[in-house]
Amino acid sequence: MGKQMRKLSDDDLHILSVVEKHERICIGLPVDPDWAPIAEHLRRLAKWKYLIEDATDDGPAYTLSQAGRESLG
Repeated sequence: MGKQMRKLSDDDLHILSVVEKHERICIGLPVDPDWAPIAEHLRRLAKWKYLIEDATDDGPAYTLSQAGRESLG
């Protein structure tokens, strides 16, 4: 039996669709307080394996993982 994926919220799916549209998202460091909730959301989706997080000189960059693509249908 395969590992069950998390139930994604509408906000999760929206963020994944934005990453898909732009192919790669990097919001930079230090994170402006207005962007902090989005930065945390990106980190959480990466922890859940829906995004791939790569370290860059400007801060973490995110791309969709296979699971992220599959969740968008």
